[in-house]
Amino acid sequence: MERKTVLYVKSEITVSAVKYAHSGYLRLFRPWSMLTEGYGASRATKTTRDHRPDDQEAIDLLKKVGIEYRLVDLSNCSIHEWLWSRMRGIDETPALVLNGKTMSGVENITQALERIRTKRRVKKR
Repeated sequence: MERKTVLYVKSEITVSAVKYAHSGYLRLFRPWSMLTEGYGASRATKTTRDHRPDDQEAIDLLKKVGIEYRLVDLSNCSIHEWLWSRMRGIDETPALVLNGKTMSGVENITQALERIRTKRRVKKR
């Protein structure tokens, strides 16, 4: 039975906001709209979710080596996934679970992937 490779990362949310003026019509007939729409309020026009630099580096390393993996974003996951990661002892990201072993940090992941890459080179010869 082959164990699955899982990479745990966190992402950051970037929100672009646009300020707009309040129309008099809304203020006259819907006074509560002042709280949400008026007086220089802003609304989100675009929300993007980007990975942290260390996490993105780990993702790129896994793609470069060619290992299939499942990506779990701890900033945007179910409570079940979050609890499962805590039970495995994952406190920081990036964290890689490979063959049942957990590695945290880009340096540790890089070392493990280099070992895998050298083993693959030896097998090809």
